[in-house]
Amino acid sequence: MNRFTDSVCTLRSIVAVFEKRGLDCGAVLRAAGLTRKQADDPDIRLSLDRIEAVWRTAAQASNDPFLALHAAETVPYGSYGILDFICEAAPTVDEALKRLCSYYPLMNNCAILTAESGRKECALYLGSHVGKLLPPMIEFIFSTIVIHTRLCWHMDWSPGRVEFPYPAPEDLSEYERIFRCSFKFEAPIARLAIPRDIWDSAIPTANPALLRLLDDHAAALLAVHPPPQDTEARVRSAIGPKLPSGEYCLESVAREMGFSPRNLQRHLKSIDRSFGQILDDMRAQTARYYLEDPDIPIGEVAGKIGYLGAGSFSRAFRRWTGLTPMQYRRKRQKPLTARMGRIS
Repeated sequence: MNRFTDSVCTLRSIVAVFEKRGLDCGAVLRAAGLTRKQADDPDIRLSLDRIEAVWRTAAQASNDPFLALHAAETVPYGSYGILDFICEAAPTVDEALKRLCSYYPLMNNCAILTAESGRKECALYLGSHVGKLLPPMIEFIFSTIVIHTRLCWHMDWSPGRVEFPYPAPEDLSEYERIFRCSFKFEAPIARLAIPRDIWDSAIPTANPALLRLLDDHAAALLAVHPPPQDTEARVRSAIGPKLPSGEYCLESVAREMGFSPRNLQRHLKSIDRSFGQILDDMRAQTARYYLEDPDIPIGEVAGKIGYLGAGSFSRAFRRWTGLTPMQYRRKRQKPLTARMGRIS
């Protein structure tokens, strides 16, 4: 059985869209391998290959380019169970979203949600244990988070920006209606930017006593149904916070993960990866992200990924992309400016 799974809630939301429009959802249910009655069982989970087949089948059968956004709107508050209640009981938006990231595997253990707190802007990043998530999966996760937290927090908030790692569609009207912010497409990674004042906001329904009970229950559920231990994802998680300082090496990461360096190398070799490849991938991805902001000097970008000088960074970046950092920035800035002017 596929160890990566998603909650049946995703399927139910798609079925709800079909039924609301009077469309036949039979093909969608067949892609899921479930009957209509089984789809109502909240304890059922769908394997990754099943949920990907559901999205592909549903997109074709509905002829709706905004299906993921419309499906997110059908998910009732409380359908995400303990995640909804934790977000409502947390003291601040910061605390709520950090817990959402920790406990998100209870809903979907394919996705990796991480929170980052910055001086002016904070963000949720969406990655995956299994390569790239399908675009509708990314849109469904982000739009569900925004819609549900508006309800949980009794706060009509909007992200600062949403970034998607694929090309922009021709029509952005439904994105604008739901997110009510600017967008960036063909970004290096899926990212939901949140203004610092929202991040620091108090939640009016905070309940410390209830939150302690919910935390205990969520931790117990994760212990019973632990997320898959993906070696590469764990290496990435260990390296990420250390990128700017450069204080990463095979030995320190292996020690943090509870491996000897040789055992970690052996685990990575079994999936045709190496520590150096993962580090290079992370540096290249992070560098591309920061280079798209023309206000960040190239020397500062170098420092953010652990290079002491712009020269060594430039040589590495040319090796990764075939371009110097300045060439990459110039190449990306023109189409990016055109897209942002059209959709902001």
